[in-house]
Amino acid sequence: MRKDRSLLQRIYKDLNDIIQEAEDGTQLLSEPKLASELRVSRTILREALALHESHGSIVRRHGAGTFVVHTRPKIDSGLEVFDTVEALATKSGLEMRCAMLKILPRAASQEECTILRLMPDARVLLITRVMEVDQRPVAFMTDVVPEDLVDTEQLDHRFDGSILKYFLAKEKGFVATSYAEVKPELAGSQLAESLKIQEGEVLLSFYAKVYNRNGEIVYLYRDSFLPAYFNFHVLRRVEPFS
Repeated sequence: MRKDRSLLQRIYKDLNDIIQEAEDGTQLLSEPKLASELRVSRTILREALALHESHGSIVRRHGAGTFVVHTRPKIDSGLEVFDTVEALATKSGLEMRCAMLKILPRAASQEECTILRLMPDARVLLITRVMEVDQRPVAFMTDVVPEDLVDTEQLDHRFDGSILKYFLAKEKGFVATSYAEVKPELAGSQLAESLKIQEGEVLLSFYAKVYNRNGEIVYLYRDSFLPAYFNFHVLRRVEPFS
């Protein structure tokens, strides 16, 4: 295992040298030729390419090849903004789509009942989405919503998975604020598979509670982003000296 990790690191560095010397938009050699040139198996090569793709230095297009990317547009947003990720992408001039949507009704956990102030036998909807930019998964999003707050009959083919958008359309003030903890997170097997990255890759994750205008918690969410595709910032002010 240690030997494989050492080999992967070496191939990653060798690829990095090739990428840095190439011009933006340059197409890399095919996998068989690149593996032969680097004297490595295609399995290790694919792992190294996946790491570079998750870091935003290359893009792989199905049927076309692998291309060098030195300057990649990012979704840029202030952390004080609470909006759908699709809206943030649009404001940054990028098109984002939902590539995977799952809605799972289930019993609320004890922790969820405590946080959301639900009865012990309450049920919730677990809504998960994978969001793509340029056919590349860039975000894995999970919402936990009390089932009785959602009219499931309205969740037809037009529902894109954004529960925030659903609540904003439902009633003004139904959702008002969000308290989020921002943490680095190592991708586990589910996140790695969904975002097409290696396990252990660092993601930027938001763990949040969403409140209505009365200060009551409406739902919970956890969003995990590939750092190469997002730039979050904070506008801070200086307190005057007393």
